[in-house]
Amino acid sequence: MVRRTLNLPMDTVFPQSTALSTLKKLRVFPRRTVSIAAGTMLFTLGSPLQSPLSQAADASLPTAPAPSVQFQLAQYRPRNPVPTQRLPRQVGDRVRQDVIQRTGLSPQFVRISRYERHTWPDGCLGLAGSNEFCTQALVSGWRVQVSDGSHCWIYRTDLSGQNIRLEGDQIVGDEPISDELPRALSDRILRVAAADTGISTSRLRISEAQPRVWNGCLGLDPGDGACTLIAISGWQVVVSSSQGSWIYHTDGNGNDIRLNETASIRSQTLVPQLIREDALPAVPSQNVVFRSIQQGGIGGSVNEIRLLRDGRVVQIINDRGSFTQIEINRVSQRQIAEFEQLLEDVRFGSLDRLDYATAQGADGFTVTLTGRASTTRYADITQDQLPSALRQVIQAWDQIAITG
Repeated sequence: MVRRTLNLPMDTVFPQSTALSTLKKLRVFPRRTVSIAAGTMLFTLGSPLQSPLSQAADASLPTAPAPSVQFQLAQYRPRNPVPTQRLPRQVGDRVRQDVIQRTGLSPQFVRISRYERHTWPDGCLGLAGSNEFCTQALVSGWRVQVSDGSHCWIYRTDLSGQNIRLEGDQIVGDEPISDELPRALSDRILRVAAADTGISTSRLRISEAQPRVWNGCLGLDPGDGACTLIAISGWQVVVSSSQGSWIYHTDGNGNDIRLNETASIRSQTLVPQLIREDALPAVPSQNVVFRSIQQGGIGGSVNEIRLLRDGRVVQIINDRGSFTQIEINRVSQRQIAEFEQLLEDVRFGSLDRLDYATAQGADGFTVTLTGRASTTRYADITQDQLPSALRQVIQAWDQIAITG
């Protein structure tokens, strides 16, 4: 065995393609089998190691008997690794096993084809059965697609896979999980927007779109009404022009396209953006009625205030990872009820995942509001351009958080 060490800088990124190219150029021994053991940073010429990357490498180069050579990379792991967004193995196993039990398919034909992080509206993951009681706290989890090559099954889970629910099944090819808005759907949305606004499609553009899973109201807050607890795959879309921005909610194929009037604005300078799943703040506990997180300013400070069910208004102090609650105000149960009624009346839930903080100044700050199972964000310098519903909530919240 011949061992060689390559000394690389700490921040060097060593992708598989570069590794293979480098090893092929080292003409110490002709025609080697190359394998890469991910995680150990050990490259071996000769007998392959058992790893996912080794299979791809072995397929790209011919094999011939020869002495074995190892290349040990002198590379360090980063001090603060980026949290993985990979589907936990136990979640994938639970979902696959459920499909196998339902269908009787052989395990070798059942695979995880797609997955994405998602926040579900309640403890039933948005799929409550008739007369089923669901906790009303948001639940972070996964949306997982399982396929056997001809059909796919869509599941909703919590983060650990202890709670899994079948959302639906369909033929492969419908592509239910995708980050790209289909062109046909895009054109249809623009035609609807042109009819709604009186602006020609040539002067409208889709500035952003995200796939969503809606309830029967397509995510539009019904106020004091009710929504059917079904799961509808669809899209949240921002249509913009020089005269304003309009938010649309659609089903998957564009047969149902609805204007979100609560969230749409007439502004020539402010174009709202959509908050991605991984940018949402942590879900507050059930005893939190409403929460605001203010960030920014010259010092980059963070100020979090919560309204609790018992009427206390508390400020959360973060001292180097140690959190302390300080009571700064107290309101009556009547005031809490009036505030919750306001959230319902203005349909605050229709503002979910909308970011109006795109015009934040260098010394300004942003405020993220969470309540009624929804999160929205705005910048202090854009308050006069915000939707009327959001301005009303801000005014009422300031009275609770500041004056009581």
